[in-house]
Amino acid sequence: MTKTCASRDAIAQLATSGMKNSSIASRLGVALRTVQKIVKQWKDEGHVQSKSGRGPKRTVNTRKMRGIIKRRIERKDDHANYLRRIVDSVKKRIEACIKADGGHFENFL
Repeated sequence: MTKTCASRDAIAQLATSGMKNSSIASRLGVALRTVQKIVKQWKDEGHVQSKSGRGPKRTVNTRKMRGIIKRRIERKDDHANYLRRIVDSVKKRIEACIKADGGHFENFL
């Protein structure tokens, strides 16, 4: 999980008072780059709240969910094979119908 800086408000106040970024970093014990990012956010956006959507995204990695996903994929493969057999069958029937000039074509199958 992403760490958030607890000193965001203090950094904004010190930057507003005219203190340099390096001085703020050493005074609060925060990395200089962190101070730079927070000061930039303060100047650009007018606030220092953490941005939403940061950090690692949730993944579905439980044994139960993996089983459900695996079964769905297998079912989808079975469905695709079924459709492929239907298409092949229809193709053969249409070719037989054309060969029979629209008449009875069962003997051509």
